[in-house]
This record gives sequence, C-alpha cells and structure tokens, in this order.
Amino acid sequence: GSLVGRPLPTPASNFEYKKAFRLTIQNGITKDQTEDFLQFRQFYCLIWGNIVTVFRILEKLMYDYAIPVAFINGE
Repeated sequence: GSLVGRPLPTPASNFEYKKAFRLTIQNGITKDQTEDFLQFRQFYCLIWGNIVTVFRILEKLMYDYAIPVAFINGE
C-alpha cells in the first residue's frame, strides 16, 4: 500500500506543527495525501512502522464491518 511505499521524511526540527491531526479512513482506505496526514507522518516518522500497523488493522476492521468513514484525532 501507499502508506509503506514512500520513503520516510526526516523529522523537522523548527517546523511548527499543530497539536492534533485530523485523519480519515474512508471505505477501508486511509486518505494518505491530505495535509494533516502528511504532517502527522512526518511528525511521527521515528515510530511510523507501528503506526502503519494500527492503520492496517483499522482499515480491515472498517472494511469487514462496512463502516463508511472514520475520523481519527491524531494527537
């Protein structure tokens, strides 16, 4: 999937991030090109493998139970 395929960004040291990122999973697929998602990914790049695992579990759960959309507060 696209969550894993791209190289990880390096952590930004002087970039001002928001405290919360609004993330979306729709029809079992993470919306991974939104500004919030890209900033979330950069902010948590050092533990990204663990986060991808959680997203995969959530995507499968949503697909299996036909949940159309979920919004995740990524803090």
